[in-house]
Order: sequence, then structure tokens, then C-alpha cells
Amino acid sequence: MPTHHRDDHELMRYLLRTAEELGVASYVAPYRELLERLIREGQYGASAGEDDRETFMEQAEMAQLLCEEIGLGVVSISAVLMEPPYIRGAITAQEVEELCPPGTLPLVERLAQTHELYHRYDLRQADQGEEFLLAIAEDIRVVLILLVECLNKLVYAKERMDESSRVLLAQVAQLLFVPTAHRLGLYKIKSQMEDLIFKYTDPEHYYEIKGLMGQTIVARQEYMEAFVAPIRAKLEELPLRWPYTIKSRSKTFTSIMHKMRNKGVAFEEIHDLSAMRIIIDAPPEEEYEACWLVYSIVTDLYTPNTKRLRDWISQPKANGYESLQITVQGPEGKSVEIQIRTTRMDRVAESGMAAHWRYKGVSGQASLDSQLTSMRQVIEELAGDKEKAAAAAQLSLRVESRDIFVFTPTGQMIRLPKGATVLDFAFAIHSNMGLMAQSAQVNGKRAKLRDKLKNGDVVNITTAKNQRPSVDWLQSVTTRKAKNKIRQAIRDQQESGLQAGKELLERRFKNRHLAYQESIFTTLLRKMGYKGNMDFFIDLSEERINVPNFLDQYAELCAEAEARAAESRRVAPTPTAIKSTEAPDGREIVVSTADFKGLEYTLASCCNPKMGDEIFAYPSKSGLKIHTRNCPNAIDILGRHGDRVLPARWRGMESSAVVATLYVTALHDAVTIGRVISTLHQAEECTLLNEEQQLDGGLWHGTFTFREGERQALFALQAQLQSIKGVQQVRLEQ
Repeated sequence: MPTHHRDDHELMRYLLRTAEELGVASYVAPYRELLERLIREGQYGASAGEDDRETFMEQAEMAQLLCEEIGLGVVSISAVLMEPPYIRGAITAQEVEELCPPGTLPLVERLAQTHELYHRYDLRQADQGEEFLLAIAEDIRVVLILLVECLNKLVYAKERMDESSRVLLAQVAQLLFVPTAHRLGLYKIKSQMEDLIFKYTDPEHYYEIKGLMGQTIVARQEYMEAFVAPIRAKLEELPLRWPYTIKSRSKTFTSIMHKMRNKGVAFEEIHDLSAMRIIIDAPPEEEYEACWLVYSIVTDLYTPNTKRLRDWISQPKANGYESLQITVQGPEGKSVEIQIRTTRMDRVAESGMAAHWRYKGVSGQASLDSQLTSMRQVIEELAGDKEKAAAAAQLSLRVESRDIFVFTPTGQMIRLPKGATVLDFAFAIHSNMGLMAQSAQVNGKRAKLRDKLKNGDVVNITTAKNQRPSVDWLQSVTTRKAKNKIRQAIRDQQESGLQAGKELLERRFKNRHLAYQESIFTTLLRKMGYKGNMDFFIDLSEERINVPNFLDQYAELCAEAEARAAESRRVAPTPTAIKSTEAPDGREIVVSTADFKGLEYTLASCCNPKMGDEIFAYPSKSGLKIHTRNCPNAIDILGRHGDRVLPARWRGMESSAVVATLYVTALHDAVTIGRVISTLHQAEECTLLNEEQQLDGGLWHGTFTFREGERQALFALQAQLQSIKGVQQVRLEQ
């Protein structure tokens, strides 16, 4: 733990000696001159109001801890020492580049940026704390520096901060740094942090446990000496061929409190206040043999609790942790936990390479665990190996995060996937903000809605009530929420616009006394470039179409269609008499067309027409087939092939006069036409004498003539036809 017993000159000498040992002696002289000048001129602190000498002492102690406890090199040390004057502007980027080891400037800049973002952190979003810390740091060394900085602040919080500030610092440490230290396996730093947090957040119980531990310290030391003596004697008796050391340690105040609370026991009932560690200095190829030999000696002397045996040597943890752990029953029936490991295993565990972040049950995410495991491996290469530390001074391990963390102007932190845009941010705040987003500012500068965000950006969205999303917006977002909301809004707009457009068109048609005809409407839309009517109705509702001009074009097309229909009615076909091949008596049927002149007919076997039956003719490959109007197949034939059906009658049964004609216009639809024909043929009070059918685009036109004296029945038939779905117009002329 850092202390203030060293003066600044001693710390300076220590740090510069470290630089020489790490092989960067060429930087020592200018490095010393720069630091001494800054301190002497009062330009070292990050702000003018700071005590420069005090600030340097804090930074130097942090650098010392990073070097001694974690094993970081001169680049990290230089970044820690140079950050305050760099933030203040007392030194330039060029000076840092020239006077410090290569790689210092990028780390200083990253550290300064991370500090700025770190101070915006919202404690209410603690569930994202660890990932937020890793994401904004982007470099493992920055994370480690922040951890040590937090520990250093906790150490001196009592003498430098008021109570509320101490509690806030402790909360930040608990939520942000303790879990990260735990996962990284920086167990020593984690334990120190936890006890200091306990001290500031629950001082009453902290000092109570401290007092109890102080009262039992002599008894615990005597007990451990009596417990260790037989083990030491047995090891000396062998003798063990490897050097070894035996260490004992007390439980932390925090772990004691947790045990008292979780198990509901009093302090006097906790028997494992102390634990023992046997460390054997065996070479790697003999580690397994050495640890198990010591295990057998211990368990010969004391009864083991086999349920609590943990063999992390035969099968190391996924994070690299190796040790034999056993709980035995010592004198007076007290339990003692013993860890048996080699010097290498102990260095790895103590320096942070073998994290207890799985062992102690800290819940975590697989992707974050993978990131921290990679970091642990880097720390392992740094710790206790000065040759590797020199090379690792150039190392900048990027933390690959899938997410970024950005902020609202009020400091609320928003988590988004990497690659997210300003518009994604707006939808993350609220769906309505996203749908009405009009413009934005990022870090005080104007930005486009499609601009991508990065860690730490402060985003301000401006909305407008009349703003509406468009299809193009889908190209400006990456999150599923934003895409779904935009699609839904567009669908709602289309449905609303479609209905409004239809209602508008119906009113305008009514004002102009125009009848809606599907074929003419479709023809006009295609002429205007529309593939479907949905886009047309939406444009109509949004006033992007000149309605009077559209109605004029529609009326013109209707007039042209009516003129063509009138012309076709004017040229009536000449009835032609044809003979039956099945009628030896020479009876004839009159068919209303000249196209089949000389063609013979046959009577359909499905209905067997007889003289006097109402009939019609249907052209087939073998000639004309004559069917009765009530033939079982009549409805199907008339509905599907109505345009090919020909009116027919028996010669000698003509009406003397034709006084009424029905003109029917309907959609070219088999069901609609079938219903029209069926209705006409089933009208018992009306005698159908002749009929003609023709197609005009998407419309079907039928002309039907009736006998005299049936006006009231014809009016009723007209009304009945007009009620059929798909019938556009029914006109009666007499």
C-alpha cells in the first residue's frame, strides 16, 4: 500500500533508478530536468490551485505501486507522472514525445480522456460499471492506473475529504473498481479497497471488528505458532529438498463481516480468522511432486476435511490459478485453511494473474470474462520479470468492446452497440424523440442524424412536432429498436394516408358526379407512373397531386370509354339462322351473330333443350352447343366464358317488339359476371330476348334487350343488378 514516508527526492531517485533498470537510461537526465522544472515553477498540478509538490507525491506513489505490485514499466510510469502537467497545458505533446519513452504520449492522451469520461459516470447505472470502465479506457494499462489511483485516494480519504465525499468515493470504488480488480485477480488491491470501503461506509462495525481483532491478535499468533511448529519440524526432519517458506495471514475485516452476516455467527464463533500458506521453491517440472508431498505431511499431522479439498494443480482453473487448498482440524478443534503452492504459483496468484473472479462467485458475462482473461495473461507477462517488462513498456492492449457509452447533456449514460448513430441515440432515449428528431449536436458541434458516435460523446437532440420518419432513415440506424420503430411509423403513416386519400377522392368524385371505374382508374395511375394505388393515395393525402388536373384526365378517359361502348352498341350483329344436325324435322335456331354463318349446332346433352325453352349458344371446338337458360352448367359457362356466349332463340318464337334495353358495366371478374348473368336469367317477370357482351380493358360491358310491358319488373331488376358487388353502372333505356 502506498505511503507518504518518502520525500519527493527519494521517490524521484527511485523512479529514475527503475527507468535505468528497464533499459531506458537515455531518458533519465532530460526526464529529471523536466519534472524538477515543472515542480519548481509550480506548473505540475492539473490546475493552478493544486499543491504541485503534493500532486507529484500522489502521482509518484501511484507509479511506485504500478511498478512494484503489478509490474508495469516506464511507459505507464511516465504517463502517470506526465498527465497532470499535460492536462494543465504546462507541457506540450512534442515535449512528451521528445523527453519520454516511446508510447508515452498516446497513453497520456488516453488516460486524460478516460479521466474526463470517468467523472461523468452515473452511480445509478452500476450494472454497467465494469464494462463502462473497460470500454472508455480502451487500454489495459489505463484500467490498472485507474485502479491504483482509486486505491491511493481511498488511503488518504480520511485526512483529505469530508464524510460525504469519502462515502461517494467508496461507492464508486465498490461499484466500479472492486469487481474489476476481482476479475483481474488483483486480489491484494481488491482486499485493501474492500477494507477501506468498509471503513468509510460502515465505520461503527469496522472499528468494532478492528478492536476485536486487536484483542485476539496475541492469542491468534500463539495459536498459529503452535499449529505450524509440528509441520515445520516434519519438513525439517525429512529434510524437504526444496526451500520453502510458511506464511500466515488474517482474514480481512470485510470477509469477517460477511461471514458474521451471511452465517449469522458472532465474532467469537469464527475459528478461521487466520490462514496459512506453504510456498515451495520448486522448479516447474517438480511442482506437482513438491505440493502433494507437503499435502501428505500436513494431513498426516492434522485431520483434513476432504469435502473442502480443492486441487487446482492437477486441473488448474480456466484463468490459470494453481494451488492445493485444504481445511484441517487443528488444536482445540479449530479449523485452519492451508494453501500449498510453489513460488511461481504464488507470484501469479498474488500479482493478479490467477483471478478469483470465478472462484469467489462474482457473476459475469462470457465476453467480458474473455477480455479480462486476456488482460490477465498480459499482466502475467509483466509481473516479476524485468526483461519482459522492458519489452512490454511498448504494449498497448486494446480492449475490444462491442458497445460504446455516450451521454445526454444532463450526464445520463446511454449504452449503444459500436457503430450506432445519433439517430440510434435518440431512439434509445425515447421512441418519440427518435421519431421527431430533426437535428443534433455532438460535443457542442452540429452533427447529422446518421453520424456515428464514439465513447464519451455528449449528444443533444432537437425535435420538431411536424417531423416524420422516411424510408431513408432505415439506412441511418443500426439498432433493432430504431429500425422497428421507424418501420412501424412508416406503416402507420401509409395506412393513415391511404384512408385519407380514399376519402378525399370519394368526395371529389361525388362533387364532379363521376362514377368510379376500376379499369380507367388503374390506367390513369399507370400513366402517372404509379405501380400501385397505395403510393397514389398517400401522395394525394399529403397534397402532392394536382387533384383538379387528375379529375379532368379521369373524366376524359371515362368519356372516351363511353364513346367506344356506344359505337359498339350501334353496330348490332345480324341474326343468322342455323340448322341442327340432330333435327330431321328441319327446325332452326336463330343465333345473334354472323361469324358462325353456315355452322351447324348440336343440343347439349347436359340439359337437352326442347322447342320453346329459353336457350343460348356456346361456341366449342366441335361447333355451337345449345344450352337452356336453367342448364346446370349455365352459371359456370356464363361466368367464365360470358364474352363467348351468344344469344339464341327458336325460329317462330320471336317477339313482335323490343321496347327496353339494360346496359350493365362491371369489373372483369368471373364471379361478378356470373352473378349478373344469373340474376338476369332468373328474372321470371322479364323476358330476355337478346344479349351482347364485350371487354374493354379491365371492364366488362353487357347489353340486354327485353319484351314490352315489363317496365316495373325491369326497374326492380335494375336495382337488383346495381346491388351486386363489382357492378359499376346499370342504365335502362326504353
